Amino acid sequence: MLNQLFEYVRIEAGEIKFEPEIFYAGNVFAETISMFYEDFVERGCEPEVIIADEVGKINVDKQVFIRIVENLLKNALVHGTGGYRLSLAAEDGCCIISVSNLTDSVEPKDVANIFERFYTTDKSRTKKTTGLGLAIVKQFATQMGGNTKAFLEDGRFTIAVSLPM
Repeated sequence: MLNQLFEYVRIEAGEIKFEPEIFYAGNVFAETISMFYEDFVERGCEPEVIIADEVGKINVDKQVFIRIVENLLKNALVHGTGGYRLSLAAEDGCCIISVSNLTDSVEPKDVANIFERFYTTDKSRTKKTTGLGLAIVKQFATQMGGNTKAFLEDGRFTIAVSLPM
């Protein structure tokens, strides 16, 4: 938890220097998801993974891209109840990372605040979340020229991160 706080402070202060490099987004996305395979198995489910053919090379900081995907997956695993859908698409010159899952802990009132630091839908704090994971995602995306969006529809929570290709 302390590491997340320290990382967030460094990001917000502009102390993290981005080092863009060209890489195949689909490969890195799939590799990062594979690191969480056992977590999905423990929950008795297998995520639906969709990587659009149009997604090719992108030019962003690879480690930050990985960190964004990791934070989105961790958030889905902590707050999701199943129906995991992980996708990577290309749209209007952007790479769109989307993580979607069923949830019973996110309410419509939460969506507007979901990227705020220290915000968590776990009111009892039993899951020991810092409320910084999605704030870090937003900071990283914004500082690399992208954006973040969250949606809740019929119990399905979706976070989409757009990064310039």
